[in-house]
Amino acid sequence: MSEANEIEPVIIEGITAILVSGFKSLASNYRIPIRPLTIFAGANSSGKSSVMQALLLLKQTLEATYDPGPLLIDGPNARFSSAAQFQPNFSLGANIKDFRIGLEVSNRLSFASIFRKPSRAEIRLIETRYSDGVEDVVLHPRMSSQAILSALPAASAQLHRTFYARWRTQVKWKIDKKRCFLYAGLVFRGDISGILSVYPEKDPFDWHLLKLIHVPGLRGNPERRY
Repeated sequence: MSEANEIEPVIIEGITAILVSGFKSLASNYRIPIRPLTIFAGANSSGKSSVMQALLLLKQTLEATYDPGPLLIDGPNARFSSAAQFQPNFSLGANIKDFRIGLEVSNRLSFASIFRKPSRAEIRLIETRYSDGVEDVVLHPRMSSQAILSALPAASAQLHRTFYARWRTQVKWKIDKKRCFLYAGLVFRGDISGILSVYPEKDPFDWHLLKLIHVPGLRGNPERRY
C-alpha cells in the first residue's frame, strides 16, 4: 500500500475512557471506553451507575466553591454519606482500602488518582499517575525535590533541570494538591509560585471534567412543580 493510501489513526477529542478500580462493584482495574455515543446496559448492581458516580465525584470536587479535600462525596451530582459506601461489598473486596478514579483524553493522555480510606469518614489522596502513552509520571505527597525532578517526563525535565541548576539555591520542588490531583509545584524563597504542568502543554483533565454536563435520571413520583 502506498503512503498516499495509508489511513491515519483517528484522534478523538475529549474523554475517551474512564479508569476505575476498587470502587463499589468495580473492584478490579477497569478501563471503560467512551465514544461519541456510549450506552451502558447490564444487570442490576453490575457497575453501570458506579462508573458515572466515580467521574461525577471528581467533577463536583472541582466545582465546589470551597476546598472540600480530596473528594466531595456529598454534592449536587453524587451523594454518599461516608467513604465506607465505596467499599466493594463482596468477599474478595473486603480488604480493599484504596480506590482509583481517572480518565483518558484524546486516546493519548491519561491520569488516575488513587485514594485511601483509613476510616469510614476519611479519604486521603496518596498518588496521582499521569501518562502520555510513552512515559508515566507518578507523584506522591511527600516526594523530595530531587525525586520530583527525576519523575518528570524527559522533554519537560530537561527544561526544568536547566532552570533548577541556575536557581537551585533559591528554589525547590514540592508536591502540591489541587483537590483530587497532585501536581509538582515550584517553591521560590518559601512561597509556592505556581503549579507546573506535568507535560509542556496544559494538563487538560480538570478542563474536561468541568465541561461535563450531568443530566440525572428522574426517580420516584412526579412532582407538582419543578
